[in-house]
Amino acid sequence: MTNEVNRESCIRDAREYPIVMREDLCDAICYILKPNGMSSQNDIAGLEKASMDEAERILNIFGYSNEVVDNVFEPQDREDFMYPLEKGGIFRTGREETYLLKGKTWRAFYWIFRKDELLRLAREYRNSKVPVPKQAEDHGAIYGKIPPETWQRGEGMGTEGTDSVSGARASLFNSSRTKQ
Repeated sequence: MTNEVNRESCIRDAREYPIVMREDLCDAICYILKPNGMSSQNDIAGLEKASMDEAERILNIFGYSNEVVDNVFEPQDREDFMYPLEKGGIFRTGREETYLLKGKTWRAFYWIFRKDELLRLAREYRNSKVPVPKQAEDHGAIYGKIPPETWQRGEGMGTEGTDSVSGARASLFNSSRTKQ
């Protein structure tokens, strides 16, 4: 017996239930947690690193599912990142009630991804990012481009066996001392 998978149902499920990508979740978390006016590249890099850690932690709990039972979270986890992210719009909560034979009600609470909002927030964050300026050019590297013979001192290169620039500096220094 072969394990054949209905390809059409897989494609349909992928369209209806896209997987939450780590980068999307990270960018959405950054958008929610980024304070207004934060512009330092170091601050933003720190926020993105912390958001990536949170995103990985959340995705490790959710796996490939869109929802997870509330019981998997410790109270501190709910307080630290689930409630702020719910307030930001990434999650919503749900509950399910079942009546037991003894007449009691069993309630199960769930955390559910709001993928449309998550993707919108991730897009907003990416669009709001200021392009990172190019690294300042290493000004010392220019000296490596000058041919070695330029640096050689010898006869015919200026005053007293020095190059013309050093000779000019020496004459400027001497003339400024004599004026005083």
